[in-house]
Amino acid sequence: MQERRQKTDTVMEVPAINATIAAASSDPNLTQQKTHLVPAINATIAADSSAPNLTKQKTHSVQAINATIAAASSAPNWTQQETHLVPAISTTIAAASSAPKLTQQKTNSAPAINATIAAASSAPNMTQQITHAVPAINATIAAASRAPNLSHQQTHSVPAINATVAAAFSAPNITQLKTHSVPAINATIAAASSAPNFTQQTTHSLVIENDDNTILGTFKSRILSNLTLPLLTLLTSWNENQEKHLVHNLTLINWRSLHPYVIPVVFTNESSVINECNKAGVTTLPLSKVAADGIPVLKYMFRDAMDHFNTSFYAFSNGDILFTDTLIRTLAHMIHSTTGNLSKPVLIVGRRTNVENVTFEEGLHWKNITRISKSRGKLFGGWAEDYFITTPSYSWNKVAEVVIGRRAYDNWLVYNARKMNYTVIDATDTLVAVHQTTEAGNFEGRSHSNRYYNHNLLAKMYKRIPYQAGVVGCIEMYTQYDLKQFQVKVRKVPAYCSV
Repeated sequence: MQERRQKTDTVMEVPAINATIAAASSDPNLTQQKTHLVPAINATIAADSSAPNLTKQKTHSVQAINATIAAASSAPNWTQQETHLVPAISTTIAAASSAPKLTQQKTNSAPAINATIAAASSAPNMTQQITHAVPAINATIAAASRAPNLSHQQTHSVPAINATVAAAFSAPNITQLKTHSVPAINATIAAASSAPNFTQQTTHSLVIENDDNTILGTFKSRILSNLTLPLLTLLTSWNENQEKHLVHNLTLINWRSLHPYVIPVVFTNESSVINECNKAGVTTLPLSKVAADGIPVLKYMFRDAMDHFNTSFYAFSNGDILFTDTLIRTLAHMIHSTTGNLSKPVLIVGRRTNVENVTFEEGLHWKNITRISKSRGKLFGGWAEDYFITTPSYSWNKVAEVVIGRRAYDNWLVYNARKMNYTVIDATDTLVAVHQTTEAGNFEGRSHSNRYYNHNLLAKMYKRIPYQAGVVGCIEMYTQYDLKQFQVKVRKVPAYCSV
């Protein structure tokens, strides 16, 4: 009788990421893995081949996230996983193929989120899931078909965000698992090849905030499946103006390209503008409140939009601003960011980049807009704020009835939000906003006869308004990519920014 051999891998005190892989060959043996003291992320994978053997995993003291996956092939064997003392999130998934065997998982002491899935298949067509001890939020989905060759498990954990997918196919020659853990980030993939004596494992550890394509792909599929809200309702308004026909046409095309993440809405009472929007596939809404000779009042645009659409953010932008996918990425990252509480009022603004004489071809695609912003663009001063992104909880009912496109309203909005102690964020460094500069120049709002309407209104209400406290440079929080990681940082601002 062949003597049983034992292999042990031990990894201790890993400050960032610890990935340990053990594979057992087809001869009966034992593979054991143990990982201790992982302060950030611990991803451990063990897979065993089809020969009768034992794989055991144990993980202790995981500060942030612990994702452990075990996969066993179809030969009669046993896979056991146990996770203890997970202070933040513990997600454990096991998938077993259709051969008669037992897969058992247990998770204890998870104070925030505990998702535990056990799958047993004494018969080839049975999959069972059980979830215990969920003190906060636990969403677990299991689907098993009656066909003896498919077992599918999926777990979604909502506020901290953990999406984990495990799929096992009943053919005795393949087991595949994949895990994506979003906010703190753990991506682990294990695959076993078809030979009964070969097991291959690979671990990828990354920060999901860096993987923009992954995060956008996840949002897109979930939005289209009605599993999550679109990111943004984007508002604007303009009057028919032949001199700005190209500008407005490009804006419609550009904003429509942000689908399905963004719902563009143009407020207008003019039939010609409505017709142009209909051709572009952009929604229009009537103006319910105007002032200063027919100019839209901003707060009612937000109110009406929130009555019609349900999204994570709502924003007004001037009608000559072109965006790229950086708008989508910034908002998606903001949702996953642990820095700000988006259930509270949030205002996101930023500086624009002026580009003169944008052609139709240049404004047609995101990559062209990015290119001209770098080659011909000039970052405008912090006194001008052309877009205002807010959360649904933003108190627009407390905002003065300022109108769009006239002086003073932008700086007052930022100053007022800071004074109200709302979360105000400068997104200039991560969000490209290209202003299509025409012959009207970059100070068009100052040339109108009613250019002082907002200032006069605010002066009556508040006597003195420190507009300087509402410039971009007075915003304490800002977004930035640091070593390719999206972050919301805090900076010191000058004394004149005091509110």
